[in-house]
Amino acid sequence: MTHSQTTAAPAGLGNRALNRSPGLTLLWAGVRLSPARGTILLLLTTVAALLPIGTALLSGRLVASLTALEDLAEPDTTLIVAVAGLSLLFLLQQVTAPIMLLIAERIGRDLNRSLRYRVTAALTEPVTTTRLESPRVRDLLHAINGGLGDATTLEGLVGLTNIWVLRVGSLAGVLLLLPYRWWTMPLVTAAYVVAMVLTSRVYRVGLQASEGNPAAGRRARYVQRLAATPAVAKDVRIFGLTDWLRASHYQEWLRGVRTARAERSAVGRISLLSAGLVFASQALLLLLLSWDLMGQRISVGEFTTLVVAVAGLATSLSVSSDLVSIEVGGAKVLAVAELESVLGADPAEDRVRTVSHEVPELAESIVFEDVWFTYPGAAEPVLKGLSFRITAGESTALVGANGAGKTTVIKLMTGLYRPDRGRILVDGVDLATVDLRAWQRRCALLSQQWIRWGVSARDNVLWGAPDQRSDEQAFDCAVRTAGLDEIVAPLPQGWQTPLSREFGGVDLSGGQWQRIGLARALYARARGSRLLVMDEPTSALDVQGEAEINERLLDAADGSTIVLVSHRFAAVRRAAQILVLADGRVTEQGDHHGLLGAGGAYARMFQAQAGRYHEAEGTR
Repeated sequence: MTHSQTTAAPAGLGNRALNRSPGLTLLWAGVRLSPARGTILLLLTTVAALLPIGTALLSGRLVASLTALEDLAEPDTTLIVAVAGLSLLFLLQQVTAPIMLLIAERIGRDLNRSLRYRVTAALTEPVTTTRLESPRVRDLLHAINGGLGDATTLEGLVGLTNIWVLRVGSLAGVLLLLPYRWWTMPLVTAAYVVAMVLTSRVYRVGLQASEGNPAAGRRARYVQRLAATPAVAKDVRIFGLTDWLRASHYQEWLRGVRTARAERSAVGRISLLSAGLVFASQALLLLLLSWDLMGQRISVGEFTTLVVAVAGLATSLSVSSDLVSIEVGGAKVLAVAELESVLGADPAEDRVRTVSHEVPELAESIVFEDVWFTYPGAAEPVLKGLSFRITAGESTALVGANGAGKTTVIKLMTGLYRPDRGRILVDGVDLATVDLRAWQRRCALLSQQWIRWGVSARDNVLWGAPDQRSDEQAFDCAVRTAGLDEIVAPLPQGWQTPLSREFGGVDLSGGQWQRIGLARALYARARGSRLLVMDEPTSALDVQGEAEINERLLDAADGSTIVLVSHRFAAVRRAAQILVLADGRVTEQGDHHGLLGAGGAYARMFQAQAGRYHEAEGTR
């Protein structure tokens, strides 16, 4: 499947997940994770659910014994057995309840940890990033992280235990109607089952109405986060966007729940009808029992047993927050399973894992042959038959207007995307036939959206090669080249200072963070990366800082294969080869002086940028 054929995320993800059986999903997930504890929990809940039948039978026996008893001072054996049995059942109820909850809580905590691990594993499974960027994955993550409610699987399993005991116990009591009038059992059972299903449905739709579907909820939460993000807070206040944020958050939330509210109204009407049906069936049954008692067709003891059983049926319709916890917990388990499905199997990646080609060393060249690429959901390809050659050990710069495809080339070259058509060859070996994970270990990347790891300054650099032992010489060289010494020196704990206020450390400016990222990429190159890729590596630096870093970078990486993307022509003029991209193709190719002499697009862009610098100098 090409990227352009990727299916867009369907709306209403939460609705689809919630329309399955969250209760059975939770139960199965718990039993699979912990078979021993899950089996014990099932046995205990079944025993606890059957205790009401014993209560109804012994209550009838007790009443029958009392009515037949002539002398209270001399109770018969039946009365004593009934009282003792009821006492034992009460004791069992008091003992099994806390044990069940303890086991359910233990399984729930284990399931919560398991789901967190599964989400992390699923997100790190794809070799490429295409599926990670899909709206469907964003919706699933929103659902898992709170878009379906704040309840956890722990609360869901505890709620499921409570509801299971109530409902199974209540319906099990219906079996006592079989020897009385057999046709009353299916009648009452059908009425209560319909009512229970609709009660759960009302809560399910209520949940959707309060939270909306994850796609809409994700947009609402995004607007909410804008109000709390320090980098955005300045613009919000300067440009007077507070009212717009409030209105946008409300509108996005309202859009997500409007449909669900209409559905909830319809289900509510149906639930009233089902409640009427239950009331009618129960009233009919009580009238029949009273009529048979007065006609002496059943005894007082039988009447008591059946009335207790019928009264217990009412607990099956009890509603509580347990229902919401079950719905939310089960839906999150389903969302995690769907996330694993979306990010798991990929025919192209599975095929790569079975090939036998060794990862090339990048000793000769990187060649793009007629490469086409279209972003998911885009109408037009961003690369249209792109072809060029990069010689190993040399520096190559990619320039062009915004949208020309420079960053896309970088992502394809480093194995983060796969081309729709064409080939990318490294030393003559097609990247589609090698292990992309191993190839990515050969690449050192500094992108224009650098990562701000909330760890120490030292670890931020060493994470350029996290699978290797630290090399102090390579570390010092990377730090010097990036100009980090003067930045780290004044930090409270030096290189051990966490670069995050959230973890008790400090934050850096954009330019300082970019130097951190540059040092990380240089350290990765020193520790074995064969390809050094720089996508706007100095965009956050001033002109003087940019010139300084570029000189240091090219001197330190002399003899390495470097691919540089930059809009500033002062950064690319020393490159051995410059590729000018336009309309998804290479339109010009050569070194700086040759392209200037050709008088083409590169020369015009360079002169326009140089003119702006001269004008800026003239106004000082």
